[in-house]
Amino acid sequence: REWPTTQALERAQVISNTIVGLYYIPKRRMSWISVTTVPVFEADGTTPQYVFAMFSDVTTLKRDNVLFDRAQGLAHIGGWEWDRGRKRLYLTREAQRILGRTPVPETMDEMLAGVYGPDQHRIRNSMDRLIETGGSFDLELQYLRSDHHTCWIRVIGEADTGDPGTSRIVGTLQDITERTAAENRIKFLAYYDSLTNLPNRVLFTERLRGMIATARRRNQLVATVFVDLDNFKSINDTL
Repeated sequence: REWPTTQALERAQVISNTIVGLYYIPKRRMSWISVTTVPVFEADGTTPQYVFAMFSDVTTLKRDNVLFDRAQGLAHIGGWEWDRGRKRLYLTREAQRILGRTPVPETMDEMLAGVYGPDQHRIRNSMDRLIETGGSFDLELQYLRSDHHTCWIRVIGEADTGDPGTSRIVGTLQDITERTAAENRIKFLAYYDSLTNLPNRVLFTERLRGMIATARRRNQLVATVFVDLDNFKSINDTL
């Protein structure tokens, strides 16, 4: 009953651009066609007598789309498009998965509702600037999913080059949660002691240099305090 010709006969109306998969058993090969079916009526008739169908082979396009979807999934990158004229947002399946919002955002405001805290101002200011002057933006944002899990996403957006009125903005979304966590861990290990989680000498030195530089600009003084703990060296050497 879902076959396009059957639908056209039952509904007595044109069924446009239905994608149908055909499996050719002898060669074990899958093909995809786009079918548009048009019911044909006799003079003054209300019931179609037969259906005229037009086919086009979309196997290559379908295969490219499947490969593109797989590539997006492997790279954790999704695409988005914002039609400002119609106030509609389109997200690829991978972009929907990355955002993890229920229901799926259909407007830009719904998508940005998940952007966490101060990052809201950054993304909205970048959007406004892009609309006014064109160009592009590239931001890393903290994002809150519907399941209350926080992730990090990289959002790239640019005005459609074929749209001089900037009514369409296109871009990509990338899940960078793992990368951000690794970078934060590296930074932590560089500036904090792995045993006590306290700031180490490197962080102390950088902070002290910054304070001295600020004090010089403001014509102020900086004092440091040195605390000596007896027998602490034995703890250091042991642990």
